[in-house]
Amino acid sequence: MKRIIYVKWFDASFISDQQTVDQMKDYFEIESVGHFVKENKHSVTLASEYVEEYGTWRHIHHIPKANIVKRKFIKS
Repeated sequence: MKRIIYVKWFDASFISDQQTVDQMKDYFEIESVGHFVKENKHSVTLASEYVEEYGTWRHIHHIPKANIVKRKFIKS
């Protein structure tokens, strides 16, 4: 049975346009939900789609553990 996971995490930002110091945001908090794929000592991997026929994952996030603010498994 596949498990669903919620992860709140932060990511760097990239700004290609001109901005004042007050307009700049140096990181963004992101909330992701998906199928839990795997975990190792560096990251948690989740995907939004699974193709059962081929056993493959699509739309994959590898989220560094250092960037995770909160995570929890969702009961289905």
